[in-house]
Amino acid sequence: MFEKPAAADHPIFELLARRWSTRAFSDRSVNRATLASLFEAARWAPSSGNGQPWSFLVATKEDSAEHDRLASVLVPGNAWARKVPVLALSVTSLDRAPDKPNRHAYHDLGLATENLVIQAVSMGLAVHMMGGFNVEMAREVFGIPARYDPVTMIAIGYPGDSESLPEDLRKKDVAPRQRKPIREFVFSGKFGQPADGILKLDQMDDQEFTTRADQALSDLNRRLAAPAEEHEFEVDFNAGALAIEFETPQGKFVVSPNSPVRQIWVSAHSKSFKLDWDQARNAFVLGGTGQTLAELMGDAVGKQLGKKVNL
Repeated sequence: MFEKPAAADHPIFELLARRWSTRAFSDRSVNRATLASLFEAARWAPSSGNGQPWSFLVATKEDSAEHDRLASVLVPGNAWARKVPVLALSVTSLDRAPDKPNRHAYHDLGLATENLVIQAVSMGLAVHMMGGFNVEMAREVFGIPARYDPVTMIAIGYPGDSESLPEDLRKKDVAPRQRKPIREFVFSGKFGQPADGILKLDQMDDQEFTTRADQALSDLNRRLAAPAEEHEFEVDFNAGALAIEFETPQGKFVVSPNSPVRQIWVSAHSKSFKLDWDQARNAFVLGGTGQTLAELMGDAVGKQLGKKVNL
C-alpha cells in the first residue's frame, strides 16, 4: 500500500497526516459493521444548533444494481470510482425549519463527512471525495427533494496499489501532496493580514531562510570584529556557522542556523537560545525577551568578559 503522509510544518494528529485521497482501491469488500462505524462517526459530528442537516445515500458492490445507480451519476473523469466497493452521496438540508434557511448547512455536512473519513482511516480504509457528479441527475435518480442539496460523491474501500491505475491516474496518485502555508489563510487584525505575531508562523522557504540566516550571521561576524580584537577572543565564521572562543575566562559560543525549524540557535553559557524571524523587525528575535541576535550576543559576550559589550 502506497502512503503519502502530510509533510506538516507543525505537529498534527497522526490520522490527519495519514489521510489522503487515493484512487487505487482493492476489491476487498467492506463489511456492514465497519460501515456502521463510519456513519456512527458522522452521526456524532457537531452542527449548528445541533441541527444535523446531513444525509447519506450509500451502496455496496454486494448490491450491484444499487451500486450502479450511484455510479451512474459520476462524471466521466471519475469513472475509476465505479470499481470501488462502496459509494456514497452526501446530501444536506438547506433549512432548519420551514422558511428558516440554514446558512451553516454545508459547513455541518463537511464536519460529518470528515468524521466519517478520519474514522475510516483509523480502521485501515481509504476515502476519496468527489465533486464531479451530475447533481440534477442525482436528484432525479434518488428522488432528492427541493431544499436538499446533493454535495459530494464518496468512494470508500481498502487501499489498493497505485501501480494498477492507468498512467494518468497513477501520476496523480503518486504526486506529492501540496497545501498553502498557514499564513495565506490565517489572519489577524484584518482580513488578509497574516497572524504571524500570534502563531509565530514560518514565512520562509529553505532558500529564503538560508539567505536571511547567512545575512544575520555575516552581520554578527562583522559586529564582533572590533570587540574580538580589543578583548582578544577568536571569531570563526565557517560553513554557515559562527563560533566564538575565549581563552580568559575559557569558553565557547556557537551560533548556527537550524533550517528545518527556520530558527537560529545559540549555545552560550551552557544554555540554548532559539531565535525566530520577526517580519516586522526584519531580524531574528528571541521570544520572551525580544532581543535581536546582535543584542543577545552582545549580552553573552559581555557576561563572559565581565564588561559591557555593544554590538
